[in-house]
Amino acid sequence: MNNYDPMENDLERVEFHRHAVALMPDASDPRPGIAFLVEGQRNGVTQRFCSCSISQKRTCDHTLELTRVYKKLKKRLKEKNFDDDFRSSIWDEFAQILGENCRETLESVRMDLFKAGDEQSLRVFGSDGNEIFSYLSDGADRDRFLERCEKKSDRGIVPTRAVVLDRLALMTLTENERAMNSRGVETRRQLLEKTFWHRALYHCYREQGGSDCTFHPAVEETSGAFSVTCRNSGEKPLCRMVIPRGKVRRLLSLLQERLPNQHGLAIHPIPLKSIFKVAADTHLDLDIRPMIKIMQENGEDRFLEREDLARYIYGDLVYIPEMGILAELERPGNLERRFQAPKKMVLKKSQVPKFLEQYGEEILDASNLLTGKKESLKIVKAFDRIEIT
Repeated sequence: MNNYDPMENDLERVEFHRHAVALMPDASDPRPGIAFLVEGQRNGVTQRFCSCSISQKRTCDHTLELTRVYKKLKKRLKEKNFDDDFRSSIWDEFAQILGENCRETLESVRMDLFKAGDEQSLRVFGSDGNEIFSYLSDGADRDRFLERCEKKSDRGIVPTRAVVLDRLALMTLTENERAMNSRGVETRRQLLEKTFWHRALYHCYREQGGSDCTFHPAVEETSGAFSVTCRNSGEKPLCRMVIPRGKVRRLLSLLQERLPNQHGLAIHPIPLKSIFKVAADTHLDLDIRPMIKIMQENGEDRFLEREDLARYIYGDLVYIPEMGILAELERPGNLERRFQAPKKMVLKKSQVPKFLEQYGEEILDASNLLTGKKESLKIVKAFDRIEIT
């Protein structure tokens, strides 16, 4: 059965920036050219042109092909332009959060290919040497990621996608931006668009669209790094973002707002002090009272003095590894302590994976249930009741 979809193939060749679109050449084109289309703003005239030599004499096939693809894509997007659709997606909201006050650009990051068994991942390291992003898909989309995110170069006859995106950015400068740039100043939007995060998440949007993806937060307990892994509709991991500590709360709020019913995202940080105020009659949806009792015996002050706690602090949030949950630290300057024993505390199973992560395999290993001499074992065939503690 032939599953080839020419429209999807065309879509993979499209790049855009704001209101400008480019069509990369087909691999089999003997005379490759890159066609550009710049939408007219405020009732202006839409411009079309191509980099091939034929376009200097007449309208070339590349320009005609881009016009055809452009019309079909506009119909698919219900007449929205590409930038409007991108900016309404969760990918752009990720870019807004992660790219704010970010110094990482395509020039400052380093990319390395890692291989573990049969699986490969492309890891991106920031200027401080720490990993900030991993591209986990190993298909043709990874090649497009590399081409979109590589350092600027005009190698070969056909410019790379990264170079084309830079050209589109120049074509879409506003009059205000041109005036500011002439004085050596860039707008906030320009600074965001130059970050690595904007380009990486633009790529994710181009490959996944509005997206049926799911997003899974996690804490790496050795380093304390907070990450979010994106999986496609088939639960295949696509990428992993390492979230700066000061942006964890904003990102969790975004996930809760955009994907409120997604399993694994019900992370509602609770006041840390309320854990130390849990009483015997407090209703808990999980039987974690033994862990809470140990924490209460040690005391809140001793908990906050722990040497390993620094790596688990994300702004005003703290991860409690013993319980696998996020708690909210008391705000500085809040001298009033009016916490009372909570009547009810809802944690949900997805928030407390720690015990099963550590001991799940041992629990399922039946050999661990046998202690002492096996000869003394007796098989009980009838009983009145069973109590498990």
